Amino acid sequence: MLRRFLSLIAVLALLLLPLSLAGAQEDHNCSDFRSQQEAQQYFDSHGYSATNDPERLDADNDGIACEQLGSGTYEDHMPVTAPAVPSGMGNTGGGGMVSGEAQPPIAPIAGLLLAASLLALGVRVARR
Repeated sequence: MLRRFLSLIAVLALLLLPLSLAGAQEDHNCSDFRSQQEAQQYFDSHGYSATNDPERLDADNDGIACEQLGSGTYEDHMPVTAPAVPSGMGNTGGGGMVSGEAQPPIAPIAGLLLAASLLALGVRVARR
């Protein structure tokens, strides 16, 4: 009986883990697109908006995806010179957070936690 229960727990954990990983692999980042227009087309075609952006392509929530990419023209790849720091003042840096920071994938983590919880429950039941 105990072996059947533990086998059932193991099979359930193995079945649920790939499902959680499959959802996490579909996430797109701005680096997946060649231009802002391509990212915007993807953003619009999936029904995303300033308030509905599950892939976090619109960092400032204005409805424009991947603004930092540019249009993909030659001018977009020209180096931009930084403004000069006034004399007598130190460079204080930009402050703020990097836009488009990667977030940890929640689905795989949740799947692992679920599998560990089921395994712990199985061990606890087995000891009784």
